[in-house]
Amino acid sequence: PSHLRNRVDAVRFSGAVVEEMVDPDVLETASRAVHDRTTMRFDHGDPATSRHVEPHGLVARGGRWYLVAWDLDRRDWRIFRLDRMTPSRTPGPRFTPRAIPTGDAATFVAARSKGSTDDDRWPCTGRFEIDLPAAELAPWIRDGKVEEIGPGSSRVTMGSWSWA
Repeated sequence: PSHLRNRVDAVRFSGAVVEEMVDPDVLETASRAVHDRTTMRFDHGDPATSRHVEPHGLVARGGRWYLVAWDLDRRDWRIFRLDRMTPSRTPGPRFTPRAIPTGDAATFVAARSKGSTDDDRWPCTGRFEIDLPAAELAPWIRDGKVEEIGPGSSRVTMGSWSWA
């Protein structure tokens, strides 16, 4: 319906399937703030801390929703889980968007989840070969790369925070 079009159009995000339930009002409030480029105030975490941010993007990753935002109090880029957020329903003033360090919100969340500050890379990577077809391995290698190297054998490249 036309009366819902603006609310639906405001939901812009990058990502995949989300498994964690998020209050639809929280998702709508965050989406609207990203879309309208208005600052947000919210409580986050347990125990809750008060945050004041410029929201830049929503990302669905690893079964959760994340907000990428410039934290006005900490003067740094931060990632906030929406399921831990209690936002104020009153929008703040408009802001001029900043450049996200990695170029976009999805890459920023991916990079930070791997311990990187500027690109979507693990600090340590390893490769191994295994006697299984790539098609059988691929569903189990979520954040790695699977290459077919011969009939029934594959090379897998995966990353980690460290070798320890």
